[in-house]
Amino acid sequence: MSANAIKMNIRDDVKKIREDYGWDLNYISSRLDIKENTLEDILYRNKETNITSKSKTIRVHFLRVFLDKINDSGDFPTPKLVSSIPVMSGRDFFSFVREFYKKENELILYIIETSIKDFISNKIDIDYIQEFKKKFEGVINDETLTLAVKENPEFLANFINHGKVKNLTKALAVAKLGLIANDNYLGMIKSFTKDNSPLVREGAYKALAEYFIEDPEKHQDLYKFFKNALNEKDGEGVKRQIKSLLDVMEMYI
Repeated sequence: MSANAIKMNIRDDVKKIREDYGWDLNYISSRLDIKENTLEDILYRNKETNITSKSKTIRVHFLRVFLDKINDSGDFPTPKLVSSIPVMSGRDFFSFVREFYKKENELILYIIETSIKDFISNKIDIDYIQEFKKKFEGVINDETLTLAVKENPEFLANFINHGKVKNLTKALAVAKLGLIANDNYLGMIKSFTKDNSPLVREGAYKALAEYFIEDPEKHQDLYKFFKNALNEKDGEGVKRQIKSLLDVMEMYI
C-alpha cells in the first residue's frame, strides 16, 4: 500500500489520546491546527477512515504514536513533557508535525522513534527518594508532599513515576498532585485509577475529586467518571472511597 494512502482508525487515535492520556479536544485542536469540530466528528464515527498524508488529520495519528512511545519509555506523556522533547532542529513535536506531516509516513515515524530514543538516552538516572529529601526538609511525609506539589509539581510527578516508593507514599503523592488541579497532570492521575495497588487507586480518586471541587463546570465529566467507576469490578475499600467522594462532589453540583 502506498505510504501516501494509508488506512488507519483515526477515531481510536483520538479516543486514546483523550481517554488514556487525558488530553482534551480543545488542546489537541490548538496544538495540531485541526478544527475542534473535526476532532469531534472523528470521535463519533463508527468505522475506520481512509486518509492521505496530505490530510491534516494524519497529525492525530502521529501524536498518538508519539504519546505511546513516551508512555512505553516509563514516563507519562503530559502536555508539558511532550512539549519539552526536541524532535528535529530544535522543534518540538507540534511544530515538527505541523510542518512535515506531508512527508513520507515512514520518514515521520523514523524521526519520532529517533527523538524518543534520544530523550530516553539523555535522561539522568536520579534517585528520586534522596533527591526529594534534599529538596524538602529531609523527610517524605504529608507535609513535605504538600510543599512539593506547591513548589515543584513536575518534580513530584517524576517522583511518583520513577521513585522507588511504597504504595502508601505513592498514594499520598498522587492525592497531593490533585491539590493544584493542573490540567497537565489530569491524564496522569486518571491513569493511576487503574494501578495494581488499591491504595494508589484511592489516592488517584482523591486527586480527581479535587479537580471537580475546584471547577465543577469545567470537570463535570469527572462526576460521570466516578459514577461509572462504581459499576466496575474493584475492591470494596476503593468503592467506599469513590462513594464518599461522590457525596462530597454532589455538594458542588
